[in-house]
Amino acid sequence: MEKQEINDIEILTSLLKENMLKFGKKQRFIHPQTINNFIFHFSSFKDRKKKEIIYKSLVEYFDALVCMNFDELTPKTSVVLFDSYIGPIVNYYTVYLGFILYIRPLFILIFTIVLATIVVQFQNLGYYRLLFALVIGGLMIYRIKKQKSNKVYGVYY
Repeated sequence: MEKQEINDIEILTSLLKENMLKFGKKQRFIHPQTINNFIFHFSSFKDRKKKEIIYKSLVEYFDALVCMNFDELTPKTSVVLFDSYIGPIVNYYTVYLGFILYIRPLFILIFTIVLATIVVQFQNLGYYRLLFALVIGGLMIYRIKKQKSNKVYGVYY
């Protein structure tokens, strides 16, 4: 790892920590786990140009956060910031490093309820219970496996 790269990682880490302290209870709105995962895998990129794009985007994101006060950071502004600064670099991490979107337990619960409602409508199908169990089991295994990984990203994550 080059000295410049180590310096970049240290700067990004300190910016993340500063913003986590600044926003306290609202820190989930700055997507700390996602940013931390991006910083952790920053050195995995071999192409210097990609690193520069990612570094620039993250620094601009932190600059935007510095300009905000505690009350301005809302779920809506959080999503706008995510889409503006983090969204463009998500593709680099998904394509080149295999990152995937983090699925929250609430999403799985809602999906289960919708799927159960659909299954109830088609009770005459013989294998509906097996299909239902396989889908839910598959989602739970997927979530547990990826939650333990640090190659995930997500809004409010």
